[in-house]
Order: sequence, then structure tokens, then C-alpha cells
Amino acid sequence: MQLKDYQEKTLNKLTEFLKQAESIGAKKAFAETALLADNGIVPPYHELPEMEDVPYVCLRLPTGGGKTILATHSIEVAANTYLEEEFPFVLWLVPTTTIAEQTLNCLLNPDHPYREAINQKYGINVKILIFK
Repeated sequence: MQLKDYQEKTLNKLTEFLKQAESIGAKKAFAETALLADNGIVPPYHELPEMEDVPYVCLRLPTGGGKTILATHSIEVAANTYLEEEFPFVLWLVPTTTIAEQTLNCLLNPDHPYREAINQKYGINVKILIFK
């Protein structure tokens, strides 16, 4: 599945943030890479309590903007630019049971674009575990 231009730009911005976070820290990296809000002010960076060194960022996209497909592509971005791990561990959190079921069905289907995006990089080295 070909990503749309704004999705590619979002992944590029995430890549830039994670590269910067590794060298100058997440808070400074956010200040340098965050897009300005409508009022021209960079929103504040909120560190995770007791995990200040862990980059924490939200990619904001409109409804129907492809958040889940971006999440699948973000795995490789984070693995390559920040974690430097060949096979990262990913914890996928969702807000509702319905979204969990829908996402799980897509990730378990080898022909679905979400799973294809993961398989392009990791092939058969993917294990999906379900915790309820």
C-alpha cells in the first residue's frame, strides 16, 4: 500500500524527532522538530514521569487519516532510528475492545496492508500475542 504524501511527511517528522532525541534528548528534540500550533507556538513537551529519557510523542492525524497504517510503518522507524534493534518488541495499545478486535483481525491477516507493512521489514519474524 502506497502511503499518502502527508503520511510520508509524518513518518519523516517522526524519524527526525527520534534521531534528535537520541543525540540531544527527547525534550529538546521535540522543541526542534514539533510543528507550530495554529497560534505559532510549539506545544509543550510532556515527559513521562520517571522516564524522562524515553521519547514520548503523539502523531496527530484526522479521522480516517491512516493512523493504524502509520503505526505499522512507525515500528521500523523507531527500530532503526532510536532503538537500533533488528527485531523490536511492540506493545500495541488501543482505546476500545472494538478497535482491538478490528486491529487484531487486520494484523493476523497476511494479506491486509497493515500486516504487509510489517512483513516487508520483518517477514516471518513476527509474533502476535493477545492479552485480555
